[in-house]
Amino acid sequence: ICITFLTLGVGYLTAALTVFVRDVKHLLNILLQVLMWVTPIMWPVSMIAVDYPWLLRLLKLNPVFYIVQCYKDAMFSAGWFWQHPLWSLYFWGLTIFLFIFGTHTFQKMRCHFADVL
Repeated sequence: ICITFLTLGVGYLTAALTVFVRDVKHLLNILLQVLMWVTPIMWPVSMIAVDYPWLLRLLKLNPVFYIVQCYKDAMFSAGWFWQHPLWSLYFWGLTIFLFIFGTHTFQKMRCHFADVL
């Protein structure tokens, strides 16, 4: 359910913007590719945590980082998601903000879709 609200918020926002700015879909493809590679799915966080702590703080801004890292921690017995309350607060705050902002933007621009298309 957590990733659903994040996806819906980003989806509503980009759907509304794509109607008016056609290049958003190309930028979104690039951004999603970059976010996929900086999410620690295929590489361990410990690989960069020691040598590049500033890079780790930057990568934690990716909201999917929280979900992937919590699943990895739970599967490999390193901890549970409630042991990272600041990550949870950041993730849910960003998710709720993006969902509300994306839904609001879509609803405000919806009446203009027929004119532009």
